[in-house]
Amino acid sequence: PLSGYQVIHCVMPLSLGFTIISALFSLSSAATPTPPSSGAQRIAVVGAGIGGSAFVHFMHESAGSHSYEIDVYEKESIPCGRVTTIRTAGSVFEAGGAVLHPSNQYMKNFTDLLGLERSDADPTNGRFGIFNGDEFVILETGPSILDYIKLFWRYGFQIVKINWLVDEMLKDFVDIYKLQEMKRAFTSVPEMLTAMGGKEMARMTQISIAEFLLEKGYTAEFINELVVGGMRVNYGQNTTVGAFAGMVSMAGMQSGLWQVVGGNKQVCGGLLSRSGVGVAYNTTVTHIAKGTSASGGTVYSVSYNTTSSSEIKTKLYDIVVLAAPLEKAGIEFTGFPVTPKAEGVFQRTVATFVAGSVNTSHFQYTGSSDDFPSLVMTTETPKVSYNCIGQQATVDQKLPPEEVYKVFSRHTLTTEEITKLFLHVNSTFVKDWLAYPHYNPPTAFLPFVLDDHMFYLNTIEWAASSMEMSCLSAKNVALITAASLNRVNPFAAPPTAPTVHPEKDEL
Repeated sequence: PLSGYQVIHCVMPLSLGFTIISALFSLSSAATPTPPSSGAQRIAVVGAGIGGSAFVHFMHESAGSHSYEIDVYEKESIPCGRVTTIRTAGSVFEAGGAVLHPSNQYMKNFTDLLGLERSDADPTNGRFGIFNGDEFVILETGPSILDYIKLFWRYGFQIVKINWLVDEMLKDFVDIYKLQEMKRAFTSVPEMLTAMGGKEMARMTQISIAEFLLEKGYTAEFINELVVGGMRVNYGQNTTVGAFAGMVSMAGMQSGLWQVVGGNKQVCGGLLSRSGVGVAYNTTVTHIAKGTSASGGTVYSVSYNTTSSSEIKTKLYDIVVLAAPLEKAGIEFTGFPVTPKAEGVFQRTVATFVAGSVNTSHFQYTGSSDDFPSLVMTTETPKVSYNCIGQQATVDQKLPPEEVYKVFSRHTLTTEEITKLFLHVNSTFVKDWLAYPHYNPPTAFLPFVLDDHMFYLNTIEWAASSMEMSCLSAKNVALITAASLNRVNPFAAPPTAPTVHPEKDEL
């Protein structure tokens, strides 16, 4: 899973942290869509993030010998969307999706395919604390056995149970790989989740993580401290986040999290380059219209412009794959029986990178500065103006020459707020973006199939926004698209397909 894509996240130590990733490769920003060959099915992919890049890769695996050509449209100058890096204080850092979970099979496969190195090393001290605005309610100081005793003393057996609960969910989660290997496709996110983990997994998108854990017997103290701390790190929100997204975030509190050495963004560019598709960078799709071809079939008119020209150009396609959130795409749709509309709004997250030294007295901390936690999580309180503070390693998993911290907040931090947190500030870098959905269950999902031959990847983000979730959606849409090319029903379960969890009503 990955919290979140999701872009996001201070790296959580000790058994904490989850997220998503993407990639970048040296692709020419001058690349333009190639004209279709006679008889080839024309496919437009809107968005070159991890979803769009993975879709292109999976199409080459799934389409067989059928003739098709893909054009990818990307409004930015490089691929990978919300997985990106920044340079500050003389070093390069992850600014978006930072870490991946050991269970993320597609992302592991991609790094192997592209010859990229993975690392689960953490050069920081790996300790965390939970700050409530007045004091640390939990503070790791080492050694690890004593830190675990502290957690057990405060939360009791819940600290063990939550790991069991996450493990149980992950056992169900990985069933999707078997289903997709057998070419099983799904019409909707709830249908996919039900196939993975029964009715209970689908229900987890309809209730909050707080409701879900209270049903399981967890205390309000545990939820309002440890759990909310994870939600604020990974999704910038509190325990009103949906239970499925919340459990994805809690999976980031486990061990074994990894990153791509040199930057997660290498994955997207590598997949696109390997697939040999044309990518139009600095190109914004503004309008998609449904029409009828001369032969009576469906055709889609895709209109776009570039940063170098305001001229609107149009090209016709047989299939359109939307691999960018409708909430952010700004595309006008005409001629459709039902006009696609955004499912909600996206959460603003501001990542402020600060090169300097932390003001430990702000946290009422009296120990050695060397032992100060590398990740400070916070509870949901008006006493703090930020979600978390995390010491950063470079994309090569090394500590930079001077300490650099990433501060997540829901607004741009003022100079006064920054100087309260840091004794010395040598430089700052601010990345302000709409990072992931603002979760407010119950959730209504758009289908994967928006029209006859127009498909939507990013609906899956409304279950949980993460790198691997985008890959699962990309695989699903590739299976649907390939079946469309071959004129077969993608939603009919293969005779030998496993019936994973039809009877399972709870985790």
